Amino acid sequence: MDDADVGLIKDIIEKLGTGSKLVALHPNSDPDALGCAIAICEVFDNVIIGQWDSLSKSAKRLAEHLEVKFDLNPDPGKFDTLVVLDTASPSQVPALLAHLEHAIVIDHHTSSESWPTPYCWVDPDAASCCQMVAMLITKAGLEPTTRAKLALLAGIVTDTAHLRYADNGTFRVVADLTQGEDVAMVDVMSLLEDDVPDPSRRTAHLKGAQRMRFINHGKYIIASTVISAFEASVARKLLVLGADASFVASQNEAKFRVSARMSRGLVMKGIYASTLLTELAGEVSAEAGGHDGAAGMNGTGDAEAILNMCVSKLKQMLDAMGSRSR
Repeated sequence: MDDADVGLIKDIIEKLGTGSKLVALHPNSDPDALGCAIAICEVFDNVIIGQWDSLSKSAKRLAEHLEVKFDLNPDPGKFDTLVVLDTASPSQVPALLAHLEHAIVIDHHTSSESWPTPYCWVDPDAASCCQMVAMLITKAGLEPTTRAKLALLAGIVTDTAHLRYADNGTFRVVADLTQGEDVAMVDVMSLLEDDVPDPSRRTAHLKGAQRMRFINHGKYIIASTVISAFEASVARKLLVLGADASFVASQNEAKFRVSARMSRGLVMKGIYASTLLTELAGEVSAEAGGHDGAAGMNGTGDAEAILNMCVSKLKQMLDAMGSRSR
């Protein structure tokens, strides 16, 4: 962490310590976003969690288990400070656009957009936003409650694919959060278990596989498909089926969404999903953000054409990688 981040975190802690705070969740919030919100609500005074859209299924389970209270469609103008968490770009929170000038933003995505606030802490190297919030709480000299620990660990576990993509910093945070006797990892894992598999999600997986196209480029397999929903989940499943990279798109009238996933092997070689989609977003006037192994893009255009562009750009990146290694 450089000196600029140290000063920024100090400023954010001071701002969180005064006045009323509204914590905002992005649409279809996951446990990483919700876990951050719960933790901040637990350790700082005068904080409420606002909800303008639905939660993901796993976030709903977390909210029910921890009995989270939400304010539906609150007016951000009635609060001293707006806090936006785990959100890659301003366009993801259209209801808040008029209130972002002095908002606190904490995020870990690579994005093609910037935030109009000086209180913007973005660390793409962090494995999860909950990891960043846990660090912020420690820097503030505060002690997380049991509910805060459970919420933060749930976010860390889900955003690292059950710790498969955790780094040394992640494990240090996990060790700190489980140091006492009030929280154990078995509690977190049981909280996140899905006892009733979602039939619509499983159907999307099968349809995505049925419609899949794939090519061999050198020793790598690139898969793509069009589906109506669950793009991220389908993209993950295509990697499980054997693809090294996957692109899954959906079309909603003139709008498209794309989820990209890269295997661990490609990421280790410097081929990043976030880099690919962010560069492509600049070419097609879309918005993109994400991580090394997983990223998303949305905009206006034809989903099939965008998929073809994704595959072509990945082929170019693989060819450039091959040239560098010769």
